[in-house]
Amino acid sequence: MLSINEQLQREKIVGEGHFLLSSGRHSNVYANKDAIITVPYLRTLMLGYMESMALEIHKSFDAITGPAVAGLAWAAPLADRLNVPLIYPEKHVIDGTTIMHFSRGFPSRMQNKRILLIEDIITTGGSVIKTVDGIIKCGAIPVAVIAIWNRSGWDIMDDVSIPIMLMSVIDTIVKSWEEADCPLCKAEDNYIPLTDPKTGEVLFDKRGH
Repeated sequence: MLSINEQLQREKIVGEGHFLLSSGRHSNVYANKDAIITVPYLRTLMLGYMESMALEIHKSFDAITGPAVAGLAWAAPLADRLNVPLIYPEKHVIDGTTIMHFSRGFPSRMQNKRILLIEDIITTGGSVIKTVDGIIKCGAIPVAVIAIWNRSGWDIMDDVSIPIMLMSVIDTIVKSWEEADCPLCKAEDNYIPLTDPKTGEVLFDKRGH
């Protein structure tokens, strides 16, 4: 039986090359997280794993959230499976800083509630931390995070001061680098142009063609 990683590769959801990640970092591996939900059996499989993890801590949370739109795509069906309330934040930019803001009447329903946060793929943990901040501002308590893939080995406890559990379906660590440190950019032999993994567009090719 194929492992979950092998199934993602078979469906061409995980690819190798030279990619610009949404975090701004470069990597030689990209997971097309948005494509997972388009493959029914993979979507069902992932939700099954996430449901099993959520059930381990089911007594510890009152509602589920996921940052729109990627995290929300997984949080919504998981909330249905577990029959618990769903809430979600949206991105707002204030003075050039992006935050995750809960509105739509959610804050009044979140007071003193314990929240499970669902994310798709974690690299730097930035969107998770922004969502955690949004939860706390609403007077709620973030208790755990479940992700499809923690590709960096990020530890949430390095960035928060309250205890929050972090679990992921896939824990395989994939290297990524800041642009200045990227060995793929510096390579002379077998150089691979930098591409946008979502579109395949070449963003930079130092060979000049």
